[in-house]
Amino acid sequence: MANLNNPVTSDTDVTIDCDNDNNSTSQKILFSHNNGTELMRVQEDGRVGIGTTSPTNILSLGNAA
Repeated sequence: MANLNNPVTSDTDVTIDCDNDNNSTSQKILFSHNNGTELMRVQEDGRVGIGTTSPTNILSLGNAA
């Protein structure tokens, strides 16, 4: 796992690949708060969830806290 205190910075394109061996369909990129609470996810199938851990559409929004 990456050091959580080091930001990713670049002066060019950045690629984040969550399943580069192409053997799974459930990989995801998670964005979380410092206590581990999930804020947003990008699933391998392209669905994005903000405020939900189970996006059912291309973009799924959960209820605001």
